[in-house]
Amino acid sequence: MESLKRKIRVLDPTSPRNIQKAVLANRLSALDGKAIGLLDNSKANSDVFLARVQELLAEQFRIARFFKFRKQTPARGVPGDTMGDLVKCDAVINGIAD
Repeated sequence: MESLKRKIRVLDPTSPRNIQKAVLANRLSALDGKAIGLLDNSKANSDVFLARVQELLAEQFRIARFFKFRKQTPARGVPGDTMGDLVKCDAVINGIAD
């Protein structure tokens, strides 16, 4: 009977949530005449996926120019020099595939 009166301490192993609000970029009103960046994350078939995206966009819109970029590895962020080039694009499509 004595053992039923003991208290159990429950620990929560999760860390506190650090939620940061982000502002989404404005949508483009049109794609005609725009420069589109295609960012390959270097996973298998992401290049195939982006090639098809480029093909479809070129068929449906008058894209001024496509810029292609490739990350060295999927696990790392975009290198600073590539990020500098990405900001020159009107829109960027990040290809993630396996």
